[in-house]
Amino acid sequence: MMKAMVALSLGCLLFSLSASRVTAGGLRLSQYSGPWAYGLEVIPPWADGGKLLVNLPEHMNGWPKYVDILHHNDKEPKGHWQVSEDGKTATLDVESPRTAGLFVKGTATAGSDRVLFSMRIINKTDAALAGVTPLYCFQYRHLTGFPQWIDNLKHTFVLIDGKAVALIDTPSESREARRKAAYVRGCPQHDTDAFPSAVGGLITEKELDAAMISVEALDGSRRILIAWTPGKSMLANAAIPCAHGDPYYGAIPAGEAREAKGVVWFTTKPVEEAMKELAKEGHGAPLAEWAK
Repeated sequence: MMKAMVALSLGCLLFSLSASRVTAGGLRLSQYSGPWAYGLEVIPPWADGGKLLVNLPEHMNGWPKYVDILHHNDKEPKGHWQVSEDGKTATLDVESPRTAGLFVKGTATAGSDRVLFSMRIINKTDAALAGVTPLYCFQYRHLTGFPQWIDNLKHTFVLIDGKAVALIDTPSESREARRKAAYVRGCPQHDTDAFPSAVGGLITEKELDAAMISVEALDGSRRILIAWTPGKSMLANAAIPCAHGDPYYGAIPAGEAREAKGVVWFTTKPVEEAMKELAKEGHGAPLAEWAK
């Protein structure tokens, strides 16, 4: 019996060490070759960690009248993400295939455990954009040990009143909704109601501290955190499965540009500690706080 317990303890220890061990290549970016027009792959810093698929952007529209900018199914995009030979940087430089004069320029830079993103929208048309609706999608299904389509929202967290709250426990019309969304405190743009509301997944009783979302492995040993600044909203869809922490751009007058900053952090820190750390650094903050 004692030998069995020792063997079990040793096995758990070896698994824990394996879960936190980094790959020989470390965190890096990889060229995407699937059907998305603006796809990018992120290889995590964990041994045999799989990959995170980034759909950046999945969709991007403008208004006051509907303005078509970029979509994941664009058939002939005039540019796409290009990854450096060492996998440490990637760039996007594309003009909207539907609305001439609207440009999107992106950068991604991989560090030891974080990828930093910038997405800049440049308006070279003669008309102002009153606002932009961006959907920046991070699909975690191919990350080793992460949820597939079961118990996703038990392992997905947002930051509310300084506490990490699992989405399964957030106050929405239906606790069992497979997709949920919420807005960041103080953000004036509310534009993602219909998709989560259709299944009772819109969180209305509480606003988020930040446009930040965390998804953890099923065994709780590791997690990713995603945040965009200035922060607009959070969206999670267990049916994909994917996570969003989308940014707020505001109005973009003719001849001007606006930029949002993103981060993906691969960490083994406890979820609330990690989310508070990112929030303290200003990631995902609403516009008023970010501008200080």
